[in-house]
Amino acid sequence: MDIDRRKIIAYVHIPKAAGSTITHLLRSRFGLNHCRAFSKSPIYDQTDLKIDKWVYPNMKSISGHQLRPHVDFGEYEEELFWFVMLREPNERFMSQYYWWRHMNNSSMEFEQWCELKGDKFSNFQVNWLAGEASAQKAIDILDKKIDCAGSQSFFDDSLKMLRLLSGNTQIPTHITKKINVAKKQRESLDIDLCIKYNQKDIELYDFFLNSKWESQKKITKNMKAEDEFKDTWVEGLSRNFNLAYHKGVYTNLKKIFR
Repeated sequence: MDIDRRKIIAYVHIPKAAGSTITHLLRSRFGLNHCRAFSKSPIYDQTDLKIDKWVYPNMKSISGHQLRPHVDFGEYEEELFWFVMLREPNERFMSQYYWWRHMNNSSMEFEQWCELKGDKFSNFQVNWLAGEASAQKAIDILDKKIDCAGSQSFFDDSLKMLRLLSGNTQIPTHITKKINVAKKQRESLDIDLCIKYNQKDIELYDFFLNSKWESQKKITKNMKAEDEFKDTWVEGLSRNFNLAYHKGVYTNLKKIFR
């Protein structure tokens, strides 16, 4: 893997894996050059990107739940630098459970939730990357298509990897505050149930730790980069411009053209 200086950072936002913080950073640093991907279709595709490159003529980064790496973006692939943040599978599954309880104002026990919702939220990272429940396909995409992969477990190191491998100096190497951090939970959940429902995610994450991450460390071990994200008024203004453009212009145009 060589250091790549392609133009657009394509961030794959997997739920419950530091996505809010990464999106916050991209909006803050790139402002009107960051696209929060939106599509009227379930999955963002090449036609969406073609339109969005017109709406964001100086696009530097793109993110969103609908943006998936298993999609072929054709002629635009050469412009995309794919980045994903993974999370230890059992931790992500537990976080998904607490999120679901909060969103549904529920006190449902973990065992019952697994029976009712476990299949829907199981192996989430594999499905997100591959578009199907195939650990091998997800591993192949992570290995061959994803240009930089990080983990919530070592967040700052992941940002440093992204900055160095993409060659984009607007990416900070560490931050002072994470966004949308869940409160620490006091309940003791059944780890065996987590493992049962996330075998494929565990296989994917093992490959990430033992292969992808190690290869990235070898490339960047002698490189130095320091840039702390402190969320100053400049970043706040940039982020607000981005949000206003996204809501007032971008989404309305997409509804018309798509």
